[in-house]
Amino acid sequence: MAIFVEVLSDNKNRTVSELRHIFTKNGGRIGESGSVAWMFKRKGYFVIDKSKASEDNLMDIALSSGAEDLRTTAATGDLYSTEKFDAVSKP
Repeated sequence: MAIFVEVLSDNKNRTVSELRHIFTKNGGRIGESGSVAWMFKRKGYFVIDKSKASEDNLMDIALSSGAEDLRTTAATGDLYSTEKFDAVSKP
């Protein structure tokens, strides 16, 4: 199984050391930089409160931003996107 970890840190050495410790403790190991990146696709997940936008507005946002999927619940609209993260804006 491959796990892709993207981390923001002020100390790269400490972060790598901590991650290596966590993976080793649980039977895993850290591969070389970029060794599993090809297996993953960057996606965005946006949760939009339905009290702020109607279903028509949510559909317009999804279509104009090139969203991959739009799922609605009673309270929210969940938007999944693989590109154009900046194109998703407030309705």
